Amino acid sequence: MRGRKRMRRSSIIILMLSCIALAAAVIICGPAHGKRKDGSNLKKVIAIGNVDMAQMGFNSMTPDAVGNLFRQKAKAQLEKTGRYIVVLPEPEKGSKKKSKAKKKTPKTPTTAAEAQQYMAQMMEMQKQMQTQVARSQGKYVHEPVAAQALFNFIASKGSSGFDTGGIFSTAESLGAPSGIGNADFSTDSIRVDLTCVMLDPEDGSVIDQHKARASTTKLTRVSGVSYYTVEDSANPDRAFNSMFRRALGKCAKWIDKKMKGEPWEGQVFKQKGSKLYVNAGSSAGIAEGMSFDAFSREEVAGKGVSLGAQDSRTGTVTVTSVSDAFSVATATSGTAGAGSILKAQAK
Repeated sequence: MRGRKRMRRSSIIILMLSCIALAAAVIICGPAHGKRKDGSNLKKVIAIGNVDMAQMGFNSMTPDAVGNLFRQKAKAQLEKTGRYIVVLPEPEKGSKKKSKAKKKTPKTPTTAAEAQQYMAQMMEMQKQMQTQVARSQGKYVHEPVAAQALFNFIASKGSSGFDTGGIFSTAESLGAPSGIGNADFSTDSIRVDLTCVMLDPEDGSVIDQHKARASTTKLTRVSGVSYYTVEDSANPDRAFNSMFRRALGKCAKWIDKKMKGEPWEGQVFKQKGSKLYVNAGSSAGIAEGMSFDAFSREEVAGKGVSLGAQDSRTGTVTVTSVSDAFSVATATSGTAGAGSILKAQAK
């Protein structure tokens, strides 16, 4: 009898400990499916647009090819933080079609109203010309992007040097101890400047920018032995790769700092009937059944001065199905459509 009682007590104690452990795991980790429906664990969708490598002067690869490799590295660096989904937008193919309509030359204005219209027409013609030149050079032309923020990069390089000019060899010839001439050396410092530009994903206007610099020095002795001091390597490609990696790391930290204080936002990029296609999916933490508040965003400006944007709530949407890169939702109250901004509902 006593043995059975002891076994019962042991079983009860084990069961109680198991329940306590399970409860603690639920409290710490959240629901079993791992997707909290309050939106607090959602990853922000950001975009990397143009990477200008023209100033780097690479001979083995075109600037566009180097830029595409850089975008992939930047994407991997930012997604490694676990806080972002990075998209790599391209210009819309339809925007490259040439208009067959004959361009009318604006007539010379004679009134104030005509002068204002004339200036608007000239600015539009200049913008179209700049766009054509950019496309002919293979550069990325901004198109509205379904992302919370857009970042472009501009890379450039520079160099400087120092040479003893053989002063130690001269001193040796004038009577200094033999072998002192071997102390002659020259240095060649090279650097990479990487400018990260934060843009509005809708109109491409510049919001902020940050310049990151990485450098290294090549030390060459009279004997001909040379190496890059920071990378401890004689390979210039390895030195440049290391500098790019360090500069990109600095820019990634700046981007993370800029985005840290921003609340999560999604966007309805397409509407088909009652279906609303959202630019975030399961990879961003979206789960079926999640609900979001929908907003319309309107630019506020007056007398030539832009004052930012104002969001007006229009309704609520609920996610009905989820894919890896996007999700589908329907409006459950009010209205929502293509271009609507989605925000996590207040607790």
